Amino acid sequence: MTEVFGSHVSSPQSDGLDWSEGPRLELDQLLAQLVVRAQNVMAAQGRLRGLLVESVMTATVNWLSAMRMFLDHEETDLTRRFGKLSPEFVAFKTATSAAYDSEVGYRLAYQLRNYVQHCGLPLGHVDVRRSGNPLMKQTATLLLNRQVLLTDFDQWKHVKDDLEAMRPTFQLLPLLEGAMTGIRGVHRACVEIDLDDALAKVPTLTAALDRLGDVEGEPTLFRHAPHGNDGLRITPHPLQARNGDGPISWRGTDNRGG
Repeated sequence: MTEVFGSHVSSPQSDGLDWSEGPRLELDQLLAQLVVRAQNVMAAQGRLRGLLVESVMTATVNWLSAMRMFLDHEETDLTRRFGKLSPEFVAFKTATSAAYDSEVGYRLAYQLRNYVQHCGLPLGHVDVRRSGNPLMKQTATLLLNRQVLLTDFDQWKHVKDDLEAMRPTFQLLPLLEGAMTGIRGVHRACVEIDLDDALAKVPTLTAALDRLGDVEGEPTLFRHAPHGNDGLRITPHPLQARNGDGPISWRGTDNRGG
């Protein structure tokens, strides 16, 4: 025993340890704590990566659904307005066929929506890497498994050849960018159809306004749309002045003579 100011302290030898073993035990304890913390961090990263993959795939599925809704809505609208034998409907189908035939991403996205409907979210993973851009620390790339897609779904049609030509894991985003190219082409065709239809109605509208003569009032367009099984919804749309200040008053040319 060693007496220090009336107190007694035990020497390391009294506990069966020498002076060199104390720091080693502290280091072992520290290393054990670091291992536990590293395992916790890795587990958290795994959970975060799983959440990242799920969120990205959910957003992708929403985009695929929006694409199909756009195409279905336009086809239904043109069918109701012009009929399936009309030049307008033929122009729409020509645009969609051109997009499908010319853009791999467009036809993959079209069929991938069917895959999701029957098989759920496509299995994939996110490849996270350090970015060379100083403004971004990391980049994330969404990858799909070619073999999983081919095995789980047998209704790819012509897209099966496209998938078989791809790498075992391939990036989806560049293909969706190609799909957007095709969608823009279809959208342009739809806008041209609507513009041609609007211009064709200008003479009719002008003639109707001219028949008003000097009648005071606010010219109004009425939209007629089906409502329910047999109903009809009529919505008035007053014509606005070019300066946006309010409805215009029409004083047309009276072509009735006299």
